[in-house]
Amino acid sequence: MRFTASVLVCLSMAGCGGGTSSTTPSPSPTPARWRLSGTVSGGGAPLAGALLTVVDGPNATRTARTSSTGAYDFAGFEQSGFTLRTSLSGYDDAVQGVTLTSDTVLNITLSPTPVAVLRAVREPLTVTLRPDNTYLLAGHLENSGNACAANIGGALRLDENGVTIRTLPLSVSGRIRPGETGAFTACCFVVPVGSTGAITYVVFPTFDSQRCD
Repeated sequence: MRFTASVLVCLSMAGCGGGTSSTTPSPSPTPARWRLSGTVSGGGAPLAGALLTVVDGPNATRTARTSSTGAYDFAGFEQSGFTLRTSLSGYDDAVQGVTLTSDTVLNITLSPTPVAVLRAVREPLTVTLRPDNTYLLAGHLENSGNACAANIGGALRLDENGVTIRTLPLSVSGRIRPGETGAFTACCFVVPVGSTGAITYVVFPTFDSQRCD
């Protein structure tokens, strides 16, 4: 009886804990995928060729370009938050945060990049004789753009009877704001020996366009 009891105990233990079992893991859920689409416009008109770039997040580096109608379309985006940059030459970049939890339509408006436009005022130059018997020439530039002109330089070309006789560096102090004029000087000019014709000038300014403070 003792022997039989001992055997029964061992069988019971083997049945309760001696076996092994396996469990199949549940598959990971598929991340939700969504579409982001819309249009890009500027000045009330659709903009073709604008580049849209996902800057960060799981969809980072994805890009799209707008069609001739200004439309763009991203498909298969993971549900997430990210930064979207939109850029096009001649316009300021638009950077905005997007939280995508469903198919979303996002219309984007770009603002034109401010540009300065400089040209010489049509007027006779002021000519000043210097102590070294050279002439200092002075005139004005006007800014017809919508940005400040800064770091202004360039050249003034002098022509006589259609032939260039001298090119002088242009000097301008400070910036010229939109709708305003600024003085320039060009130094220094020596009248060629035997000059008899009318001398005309052409100004070729160089500058940077900057937002005005």
